[in-house]
Amino acid sequence: MKRIFIVLLSFSTLGVFAQQDPQFTMNFANKLFSNPAFAGTKKICATGIFRQQWAGFEGAPRDIVFSVHSPINLELWENSQWINPGVGFTFIDDKIGPISTNGFKAAISNHFKFSNIGTISIGFGLGASAGGGAGAGVAAVVVAVVVVVVVVVVVVFGVSG
Repeated sequence: MKRIFIVLLSFSTLGVFAQQDPQFTMNFANKLFSNPAFAGTKKICATGIFRQQWAGFEGAPRDIVFSVHSPINLELWENSQWINPGVGFTFIDDKIGPISTNGFKAAISNHFKFSNIGTISIGFGLGASAGGGAGAGVAAVVVAVVVVVVVVVVVVFGVSG
């Protein structure tokens, strides 16, 4: 029985796929990309980073990331110590040789403010990516544009006190 299980387990790994987040050396400039709890820590903030390695070579790695985040300011919890939510959105475009990956991440967070100590933040991020050869990832771009529009509409028209 143990041998059958080992054989089945070894055959189940024949179709393994891996993913890789784009590599950025300037993470201090875009904290939302790797930390969803950062959403809403400032007023509305937008960040864009472009990274190209081995410039001038065909198929050189190129990464683009755009992030926007904002606190959700409603009169309901304006002076609350415990309810201070924020929302954020990140769009990623990664290209290495013939492989292109597009994706997005949405983030929601809450910041617990302690008057004597500081702030503790907790966040949740959810995202999707699509990639492959030339022309792949169009669905992720369409979804990313829809999410950006929704976040902008909510931030501009619905949530600022």
